[in-house]
Amino acid sequence: MERNKLCVTKIFILFFALTLIFGFSTAFAATIRVPADQPTIQAGIDAAVDGDTVLVADGTYTGEGNQDIDFKGKAITVQSENGAENCIIDCEDYSVRGFYLYPITGYD
Repeated sequence: MERNKLCVTKIFILFFALTLIFGFSTAFAATIRVPADQPTIQAGIDAAVDGDTVLVADGTYTGEGNQDIDFKGKAITVQSENGAENCIIDCEDYSVRGFYLYPITGYD
């Protein structure tokens, strides 16, 4: 009987610890809004840390900071607020990219 109480206590402590860890990791994730919090998509990405979301408002985004956008290896989410049909990255010509994507080295 005493062994069962000890086992239940250990399970409770483990569950409590996991809840705290998961709760803290998601509690610190931020949502950065473009252009409300940051003026450009790149500025939003630059301000973000792993786990954050950069939420881009409806509109057409052009010019510096909204072209050749680089995630800089961050594990973040960049998404439009109301769907792709309402959020456009206009590169204006063929000399720039919308996003600059490259492989991250050091991962197996």
